[in-house]
Amino acid sequence: MQCKDAQKQLRAFSRGELPVDIRRTVNEHLSGCVACRLKLAAIDDVAGVLAAAKMPSIPVGVSARVLALARQRRNAEAAETWNLMR
Repeated sequence: MQCKDAQKQLRAFSRGELPVDIRRTVNEHLSGCVACRLKLAAIDDVAGVLAAAKMPSIPVGVSARVLALARQRRNAEAAETWNLMR
């Protein structure tokens, strides 16, 4: 396996999402490739930081307000387009 092929699989490898045969192939590549091991370590570091981060709670009503604003903008754009076509 070439580095470019292994690197495409590193995120899934890190999350344990690869089928056994592909995981084995990537693992064999990693055993002999320092550059790819460093990339995997960086992916694992970022994943660890993200997993440890606490997500703020979303205030009640935010989703409804965002959707309402999106609808208003969509309707305004549709009206503008309609006016241009007249």
